[in-house]
Amino acid sequence: ANSKRAAEIVLEAREIAKKGDATVADEMLREAQTLDPSSGAALMYRANIAAFLVRQDIDHAIALYRESIAIEPDKWDTRFFLGKVLVAQRQYAEAEAELEAALSLVPDSEAVQLELATAKTRRTLAPNIDGSSPKVPEDPQLTTALLQNLEEHGKE
Repeated sequence: ANSKRAAEIVLEAREIAKKGDATVADEMLREAQTLDPSSGAALMYRANIAAFLVRQDIDHAIALYRESIAIEPDKWDTRFFLGKVLVAQRQYAEAEAELEAALSLVPDSEAVQLELATAKTRRTLAPNIDGSSPKVPEDPQLTTALLQNLEEHGKE
């Protein structure tokens, strides 16, 4: 009964979040999490709110995604969203690992494939930690494909 009510609350909270009331949605998701601590859905949506609606608490969002994955490691969407946030934070290696895990769960997902390609492209073209230029692959076709992907999907 608790898990069913928690699932209902999650659905209601999603709708409220879509309308822009992140605070109320987060409170509802906390309630759902209390009712059913074995479900990672409430954590994932709380992370989405922190990462994509509030955009002020990325570290908290990442922690919530990871907590959700610890509870439900086979939820591809949680890994996908974590990967997106990690790409935005320029944590490309970690992003790739999460996106590869998501892709293993939904191999036909074009969204996951695209985000993974973006992470790989950005990692390849990102400046090195010491400030030196990245080593561009010697394969001209790969270089062209990487640059085209970067142009098509932005530089952030």
